[in-house]
Amino acid sequence: MISNIFNLKSIYEDDEVILVFWQKKIFKCLFLILIFIGIVPYILSCRLALETAAWDRILIYTLFYLLA
Repeated sequence: MISNIFNLKSIYEDDEVILVFWQKKIFKCLFLILIFIGIVPYILSCRLALETAAWDRILIYTLFYLLA
């Protein structure tokens, strides 16, 4: 999927407006970056919840992360 983001010919359609094409490309890049950035606080908060034996927080963190 990441290789498709930077490969112009693989996802560009001839009848698509060039502005819409770049909006989709930028959205995909930003979405992937935010997913990877969001994993770090998720792992840290789950580790803290495990140390304090707060299993309900892990469930809440996971549900919010999946919802987002």
